[in-house]
Amino acid sequence: MPKTLYLVRHAKSAWPKDFNSDFHRPLNARGNRDAPRVARHLATLGCSPDIIISSAAARARTTAEIMASVLGYAEQIRLLDELYFEGINGIINALADLPDDVEQALLVSHNPTISDYGSQMTSRPVSMPTCAVAVIEGDWPNWPSFAAAGGSLKDLILPRELPDQES
Repeated sequence: MPKTLYLVRHAKSAWPKDFNSDFHRPLNARGNRDAPRVARHLATLGCSPDIIISSAAARARTTAEIMASVLGYAEQIRLLDELYFEGINGIINALADLPDDVEQALLVSHNPTISDYGSQMTSRPVSMPTCAVAVIEGDWPNWPSFAAAGGSLKDLILPRELPDQES
């Protein structure tokens, strides 16, 4: 059964002067604007994730929460510290743990890992600015196969290329 991975880089984050923890940095105004815009666009493409997985870092978690709300995802978001601390292996392990009946997964993480993994998965350069989404499809029976072998890049969604609109 085909699998679809929505690989999302977290939305733009703030760098408050008095903030000393990268892990706890919040989204800035642009991030709070882009995340719902991108999620609305994903909805028009038929994105209906069976699971949302996110780095536990604040900016990724908030991006995932906004997207979940817009996409009508009512389940609990799976928050993983590994997506912040373990690089590509964190992503591979997170996907390999998914049940076979999951057809669409949305995963929110950080750069450079997210760009590197997208490039590795599709065997082509994938550059992921903030709030970008790489839509990757693979015809694999299970997620461990998908996570290891990859798929084809169906779409690369960049917030700057979406029309400015409020919905």
